[in-house]
Amino acid sequence: MKFLRLCALAIFALTTAQFSMAQYEAGTDYRVLETPLRTSSTSIEVTEFFWYGCGHCYNFEPYFQRFEDTAPSDVRVTKSPAMWQGAMREHAKLYYALKAMEATNEQHMQVFTSILVERKRLTEVDEMADLVESMGLDANRFRSLITSFPVDSQVRMADSRQRNAGVTGTPQLMIAGKYVIGSTRDNPLTFEQMLEIASYLIDKERNERAS
Repeated sequence: MKFLRLCALAIFALTTAQFSMAQYEAGTDYRVLETPLRTSSTSIEVTEFFWYGCGHCYNFEPYFQRFEDTAPSDVRVTKSPAMWQGAMREHAKLYYALKAMEATNEQHMQVFTSILVERKRLTEVDEMADLVESMGLDANRFRSLITSFPVDSQVRMADSRQRNAGVTGTPQLMIAGKYVIGSTRDNPLTFEQMLEIASYLIDKERNERAS
């Protein structure tokens, strides 16, 4: 009886694994980049393309933060600001300056709230500095950072990363520099589905590296 039970469990596990492998399809649920992008670590990178002025990104953020908090040790979670117009580039500078100041997730959420709820543009350094100071951070250091070479370099790299990944909307996720996940008109995805596909692709990448 025990043997039969183990066999049944094995068959169930195999069936579940096969269903999981067939659950998501390239070209439908995610895109495969023709030329993979270089990642900055040996971990499996999960990159979120976002914009502080995007309402969908604001709503996605709590889901993504929970995903980050529970990510396996071999996964590195990163963010990459998207930019295809002037205000977005200024917000990208704001993001990288705050990152250099080791801003918390809660402080990043304050930026979302300032733009989307309080209707502030946050495209001028003075306005940004006022917000930074209200967060309890050093406004003078922020002013120095936002015009610095390191921040400018990171903004340029983020712009290149977005273009090479073919990202034209937010939020989107990139896994291991190879796969891009995002809701489309033809295949609308919930936030939960985006993260489920991300987990599937993480497992796929992990298995490919182990083989």
